Amino acid sequence: MSAVRNLNNTLVEGRPLRIDLADSDPFLEGKTTSRGELLDDGGAGAARWRGAVDDFLASVPTGVP
Repeated sequence: MSAVRNLNNTLVEGRPLRIDLADSDPFLEGKTTSRGELLDDGGAGAARWRGAVDDFLASVPTGVP
């Protein structure tokens, strides 16, 4: 809140900044997102990769020594 209050109408190179809070999206209310994806399972998607480390690493290219 204080960043909005402090930066709104501040002059930058002679032009005023217009800072405001974003409107909340009722579709996303109470849901979790990760890297731009909506998680319906409450974050269990990250735990899925922890259990399948070999599958994840198989998709990574080998490095050059």
